[in-house]
Amino acid sequence: MRGSEFERPYWERGLEPNAPIVLWRETGTVKLGGPFFDVEITVFLDFWPEPKVLVGMDLPAGLNGLDSDGEFVFRLPSGQRRMECLLVERERGRVVLRPKDEWVIGEATAAVESVGFGIPNFPVFGAGVMRDDETGERRRLEEIQLRAGEWLIALVPAEGAAGQYQQLKRRGGYGVTAIGRIWREDGRQFGYTEVAPLLDELRFFLSFVLGRWTGAVRPTGLDGSGAVVWERGGLPVLDPGVKQQNWFSPDHANCLGCVFPGFHGRWNDPDGMEAIRFAINWYVRAKSETAGVEGALVLSCAGLEVLAFRVFVKRKEANRSIGKYPRSLADRLRGMFEVVGLPVELPDLGEFTERYPWPSGWRDGPEALSRMRNDLMHAEKESKKSPYPSGWWLAQWYLELCLLWAFQYQGDYLDRRDLNGPPVAVPVPWASRATA
Repeated sequence: MRGSEFERPYWERGLEPNAPIVLWRETGTVKLGGPFFDVEITVFLDFWPEPKVLVGMDLPAGLNGLDSDGEFVFRLPSGQRRMECLLVERERGRVVLRPKDEWVIGEATAAVESVGFGIPNFPVFGAGVMRDDETGERRRLEEIQLRAGEWLIALVPAEGAAGQYQQLKRRGGYGVTAIGRIWREDGRQFGYTEVAPLLDELRFFLSFVLGRWTGAVRPTGLDGSGAVVWERGGLPVLDPGVKQQNWFSPDHANCLGCVFPGFHGRWNDPDGMEAIRFAINWYVRAKSETAGVEGALVLSCAGLEVLAFRVFVKRKEANRSIGKYPRSLADRLRGMFEVVGLPVELPDLGEFTERYPWPSGWRDGPEALSRMRNDLMHAEKESKKSPYPSGWWLAQWYLELCLLWAFQYQGDYLDRRDLNGPPVAVPVPWASRATA
C-alpha cells in the first residue's frame, strides 16, 4: 500500500457528516456476468440513509446485461475476490454494488503495531479539566485513556469534530467525530483476531456512554510509522443522531477511565457478561425514538430485572439463609436497590411529575415500576392519566446507576431527575462506601 494516498488512514483524508468516505481506489478487471473488462473501482463508506460499504465503477461503453444482483469477480492488485453483491444503482454507465461480505483492504492477517478506528457521533470533549499527576497543574483533557488488561486504548476528537457535531445536532445522521487507537502495553505486534473481542466490548461500552448504538467503524491496522497495513470490519449497528440525555457528561469525559476497568472486569466474567450485555442492549434500545415511552419503560424494566437476578443470585451464594427469588418485580428491585444503595421513595421529577403525577397510594419507586410494567404487559389500565413518562424517566435513572454500580464506579455522574433545572454532576449514591 506504499506510495498511495490510501497509505494514510481514512480519517486523515477528510471527514464530513453524512458524506461518503473513500476507503480505497484501484484499477483491475471485473466480471459482471459476462467477460472481464478493465475498470477503476472505488470502495467507499456511505452513511446515508444508513451506513454501508459500497463499490462503484464506470462501465465501458456498450456493456449491457447488468440488471440484477449476483456474483461478481474482481481481479485487482490487492487480490482476487468473488463476491455476492446487491445492485444498488445503475445510471448513465455508473454502477454501484453493495457486497454481502466484508470488503477487506490490505494484508488481512498481517500483525500490526496498533489498530485505529472511527467512532460515529461521539460528543466533543475537552471542555473539562483533569489534574496532571506529575506537575499538579490543571490542563484540558485532550484524550480519553482506557485500560483493558494488557491493552491500552486512547480516544481523541476527530479533526473538525466540533463543527461536525453541531451539524449532526441540527440535521441528524452520522459522522465520525472521534478516533480510537488500541495497542499492547508491552509493544508486541498482534493480529485482527486478537483484538476483535475487545472491539466488540468497546461497542457495548461506548453505546452505554452515548445511550446510542455506536462502535468502531472500519478497524485499521497500522505499522510503527502509522501507515495502513489493513482495513477491515463489517459495520456495527449504528444509531443516527447525537448522544441521548444520560449519565455521561462530555465536560467530565475523563471519568470514562474510571468506569471502563470495572466494565471490562464484568464483561470478561463468564458469570456476569450475559447480564451486562442484555442490560446495556435494553438500556440503549429504550433510548431509541422508535421505542416510545411505553416501550422504553418495559425495556428499562427488563434491564433492571436481569441485573436484579444477578444481584440476588450472588447474595444467595454468599448467604445461604436468603430465601427464594422474590416473585414480584417490586420486591426484586427493592432487594437490589438495598444492595446498591439507591433510594426507593417516589421522586419529584420536576416537569414529568407535574404533568404525569404519581397516583395516590403508590408506596415507592419499585412499586410504581412494577405496576406500570404489569399495566402495559397485561393491559390493565389503573388510571386515566398515565404516569408512564415519569416511570420511564425513573426506570432509566435506576438502570444506568445499577450498571455503574456493577462497574464499581465511584465518581460523578449527570443527575437529570429535576427536569425544571439543568443536569447536575453529583457523586453516585454509593460513593461513600465500597461497591459490593
